[in-house]
Amino acid sequence: MPTLRVVPENLWQGAHERIAESRTYYDKATHCSRQGRPRGVDSKYLLPGFARCGCCNGGLHVRSSNQGTGANRWRAFSYACTAHYNRGPDVCGNALKIRMEVADEAVVGKLGELLTPDLVDDVIVRVRELLGPEHQDEHRSRVARDLRAAENQVERLTDAIAMGGDLPTGGCKASEGRTAAPGTRQDDAGARGKSQ
Repeated sequence: MPTLRVVPENLWQGAHERIAESRTYYDKATHCSRQGRPRGVDSKYLLPGFARCGCCNGGLHVRSSNQGTGANRWRAFSYACTAHYNRGPDVCGNALKIRMEVADEAVVGKLGELLTPDLVDDVIVRVRELLGPEHQDEHRSRVARDLRAAENQVERLTDAIAMGGDLPTGGCKASEGRTAAPGTRQDDAGARGKSQ
C-alpha cells in the first residue's frame, strides 16, 4: 500500500542498493568471513575501530541523542564503550559518554602536534631503507637458507621412515622431550637394554 509508506520509494530503493553494494564488497574483501569491517570501507566517524575503552579495552561506538527542546532540538553524537552498552554493566562498568566533536578535536589536535613534517620525513626515509634492495636481498637469502634447512630435515626424516628405523633426534624438534609409548619399537629397545 503506497499510501502507508513512511520512506519514499526512490529513497528506499537507493538505501537497499547501497546495502547490496556494501554486502557484495564486504563478501569479496573478507572472503565471506563476516568478521569486522574490511579495508577500504570508510567509516563516517573518526574513532570507532581505533579507540578503546579505558576500563575493559573494548571498542568504542557512536551513540546519538536528542538535545534541546522545541525548535532548538538537535542530534548530539558521542562515543561510548560498546561492551557496556551492548553487554551490560557486569561486563564493563564504564557508562561514560564523551561528545564526539570534543574527542575528535582532541585526537586530531594531538596528532597534529605529533606528526610534524620532520617526523613524517624520517618515517618515509626509514621505510624506504627497509624496503630497499639491500634489505630485500638479506631477507631473501635468510628465507632461502631456512628453506634449505627444512628441505634437508624433511629428506632425513623421509629416509629414516623409509628404512623403518628410529627417527634421528638431532635435527628433529618434534621428538625432543617425548618418551616412548609402551609397545613401540623405542620402548622395546629400552626394555631389552634393561634386561641385558
